[in-house]
Amino acid sequence: MTSRLLVIDDSLTVRKAVGLALKNIDATIDYATTGHEGLLKATHHHGIPELILLDFVLPDMRGIDVAQRLSQDARTANVPIILMTAKDENVRELFKGMRAQVDYVSKPFSPDDIVTRVQAVLDKKAQAATASLRPSRPPAPASVSLFSFRQKETAAKSLFASLRPQFARIPDWMAQLGANQPAPYFARKFLTPELVGQVLDALVPVFKEVLGGAGPAEPVEEGEGSLSGKATGWSPTDIVKMIRASGQTGELWLAAGSRKVVAYLRRGEVLLATSHDPIDYCRDAKVALPALAADVRERAEADQRSSGKPFFVTLAERGYLPTTDLAPLLQRQGKRSLLDIIEASSVRFFWRERPTHPSYVDAYGLRISVDQLELELFRRPSGRATVEARLPKTEAVFERAENFSRRLRDFELSAEERRILSLVGGGNSVQTLTNRSGLPAREAAHIVARLLHVGLIRERHVAAVAAETKRPSAVMILEPDVEGFQAPLTKLLQNRAEPLSLVAFDSDKDIFAAILRERPRMVILNADAAGDAAVRAVAQVRKADDLSHLAVVAVLDTPSREKVDELSAAGFDSVLTKPITYVDLERLLVA
Repeated sequence: MTSRLLVIDDSLTVRKAVGLALKNIDATIDYATTGHEGLLKATHHHGIPELILLDFVLPDMRGIDVAQRLSQDARTANVPIILMTAKDENVRELFKGMRAQVDYVSKPFSPDDIVTRVQAVLDKKAQAATASLRPSRPPAPASVSLFSFRQKETAAKSLFASLRPQFARIPDWMAQLGANQPAPYFARKFLTPELVGQVLDALVPVFKEVLGGAGPAEPVEEGEGSLSGKATGWSPTDIVKMIRASGQTGELWLAAGSRKVVAYLRRGEVLLATSHDPIDYCRDAKVALPALAADVRERAEADQRSSGKPFFVTLAERGYLPTTDLAPLLQRQGKRSLLDIIEASSVRFFWRERPTHPSYVDAYGLRISVDQLELELFRRPSGRATVEARLPKTEAVFERAENFSRRLRDFELSAEERRILSLVGGGNSVQTLTNRSGLPAREAAHIVARLLHVGLIRERHVAAVAAETKRPSAVMILEPDVEGFQAPLTKLLQNRAEPLSLVAFDSDKDIFAAILRERPRMVILNADAAGDAAVRAVAQVRKADDLSHLAVVAVLDTPSREKVDELSAAGFDSVLTKPITYVDLERLLVA
């Protein structure tokens, strides 16, 4: 059975953001913009909701007042409430003792935040219901429609206008039905070639809009489809993350003053972005343009101003540019356009689902990572103030986040960022990271803050750090050539002041099981001897919450650029080639 949710919030952005985040949950969502409207809909509109998402600050009353009124009504007293509140509003004390279950989510929330909390409440209610009732067949998944409600409504009105004369004749036809079978009789009356033609003509505008025949639509300025990111703290990257979580396909328009940028997304991933200003869009483009006639340049610029079609695509279609390098060029320019407009003030954004894109998007689209966009925003001067507000304490300890290896592929890190990231783990504090990296303290702290914000690292719990520091440090070697590799390392370890133990394993053993048992601080693995097991082992290490920070080094008997790239992408921190020198070993152990 489909659940009913009620969202009470005066912000259009929040209402649309919640609807977008919960798109894939089997629930119908009703909305209210004031406390009084919410109370009315909670008790008299389509039945009592299973869950209420409530804003703390409403135009006519506080969220606590709405919650108290709900708790005093027998019909809504036990309806769970998720309070949506700004991060700086400490309101938990006000809700203590409330009869209803109350959870909290801070604005701006991520899709995972809201989905996790809503799904947890609905699952709990479903379990309670099945405990007292006979289990019923699970509801069928909601069907995915290519049409919005407005498009369906437009189509229904067009169909009614076309069929209205036939509807008026139904009483006469009923009198003439006689012994005829109703289904074929009425089919012949309605499905005439002339009438089918009228129906199809009536639907043409809707299909043109859905299938993209009319080209990209301009973003609206008002109404339920318009979203303002600056009004409530949502940035365009937050909206892209919500779209990514729901796996939708369509267009995201960003507007700041006269500037307009459109990003084309497929299943939540940005394929291509383009600006309506060809001069700004082409800025800093690293491409060798041939001498262009004035009419050729003007035509390409006019195409981009009118439809957003990139200047370089028009030139390539007319033979002035090779298509081989077009995809990375469009990716670079699109990424810069997105970064520039996200930095602007008073950015408005508009999202519209569309199942198809212009042909050049499908032909030359190259994924733009929203996580990389966020990282680059924090590198820019405009993002420095945000980073400054989140600088970690020098004694804080961090580790690599869950799914670190998989997520790392979405980023293009600087040499300094990679240096800091390679040192994260092993109980190293921010102060230790600074000392070992050789970077200025402020720069190292900034990098840690950036990596933390984009989710590549996470802060370690104090208890976990204490437990780790009590364990003896160890270096594990998985290397069959004991004489050629283990002996020199043993000699080096004996000369080091810090206590280190050496654990050696044959390459035919279960690598991950050995790592799990010994829990070293570093693994040095002969990747040639281990073969495919090396990649599988490091993937398991990166997925394990308590091992994701582990330093894993691959050693190759014979160097290969392709092999080095493969191992780095798989999650190895470093790749060395034999023969290994003392300098190499010392550098690894110090890091």
